[in-house]
Amino acid sequence: MTGISLRDEKIERFIIGAMIYEEQSANYCVISLSSENFVFPYYRGLFDIMTDMYKSGIGIDITTLMGHINKVGLADMYKVSNIANIVGELSTTANIKHVIKNFKEMAYRRKVLKYAENIKEITVKEPDIHMVINTLTDLPNNQSEKADKTAKQIAGEAVERAKNRLRDKKTIQGEPIGLGDIDRITGGFKEGELILLSALPNVGKSLLALQICINFAKRGKTSLYFNFEMSEKQIGDRLVVMAADFDIKKLKSPVGNTTNDELSRIFIDPAIDKNLHIYTENIQKTTANIRWKCKELTARGKIIDLIAVDYLQMMDGEGKTEYERINILSRNLKGIASEFKAPVLVISSLNRNNESRGSGQLDFDADQIFNMKREHNAENKRTQRFTDFIISKNRDGGKGKVSLIFKEEYLKFYCVPPYEVQNNVKEEELPEEFWEEKEQMSIFKK
Repeated sequence: MTGISLRDEKIERFIIGAMIYEEQSANYCVISLSSENFVFPYYRGLFDIMTDMYKSGIGIDITTLMGHINKVGLADMYKVSNIANIVGELSTTANIKHVIKNFKEMAYRRKVLKYAENIKEITVKEPDIHMVINTLTDLPNNQSEKADKTAKQIAGEAVERAKNRLRDKKTIQGEPIGLGDIDRITGGFKEGELILLSALPNVGKSLLALQICINFAKRGKTSLYFNFEMSEKQIGDRLVVMAADFDIKKLKSPVGNTTNDELSRIFIDPAIDKNLHIYTENIQKTTANIRWKCKELTARGKIIDLIAVDYLQMMDGEGKTEYERINILSRNLKGIASEFKAPVLVISSLNRNNESRGSGQLDFDADQIFNMKREHNAENKRTQRFTDFIISKNRDGGKGKVSLIFKEEYLKFYCVPPYEVQNNVKEEELPEEFWEEKEQMSIFKK
């Protein structure tokens, strides 16, 4: 059986030629690649030369390239006739992004092969099992290590992101969580962010975290939900109710409330099954284990779009005091967000003074901080349903307060119209979530 090629001179030659042929291709290649992606020294050397030119603000074409090659004394190695032949072979650079994608995958496979050979050697020679386990969690990322970016590169990436948002018609920078009023203020969840969601017990922070994960999964986004408190049975009940919009009372007390036919018709969106990965009480409550699960998925070609951790105080970690332990956990979780370029949503419990338990480094590391307040024990049913969602910190967006309504039967939160219009709200003014829920009108008429 023929295996997959791990080196291809034609691809490396095409990339070098595209960089000389067209400025836009040169910009994209310098931003996307590093010299470690190249196998053949000849093309790696040319890439390094053009990268240096790019960083120095020198435009790249065959004339400026040969001038720079002569200046650094490499004319004997890189002759003008050879460079001209490389460029002359090109007919188009239209597929450069596709070529780069395949090229980076090839480089990643070489990394994995080297990693596998290292694992084999360490497994049979290393007497300390902990060293073996640590090596297992060092599976290489499918990302090139890029450092020392120029202002031009950083600005170029910002423009590229804006172009992508325009192409995809995205009104916010990050990924929406599915609650429009919150998304408009925060700009959504952005890659590499550490996001803190805190509340007193029984307010619904765990439910909201799972709801956000479900919303991501429905849109085809890979979301990981780590719950260190509840059992698989408890998570399963919540998943059915929230994902299938099935009344919690009918699920937990079916006798007299529902029929076998209704239970048989429960439908879970296949996108949720495919994209939502749930880890419960059966896994170790450590950041190392979270990182390992992320590594497993990325090794299978998955791009992780959201990691939710529920909840922080239940995790095991180093540190003599809770304060030290939380600080170390916070730094580790921020590192995971940065490594996998995914937002990490961390649930944290509050103490009686409405402060995050063990906070300090956590408040500093967090890019966004949310707090939920709901009087779930109030006598007034209407008061029980309304939740204040407070955005107190946001490094890359706005701050403020949003009013949510909690539908107990479906264990979900929804946006509601501004408080000022609640008494006179018309059905057509209700947010999309309520268009087919006329019974909710009674809530606003009280």
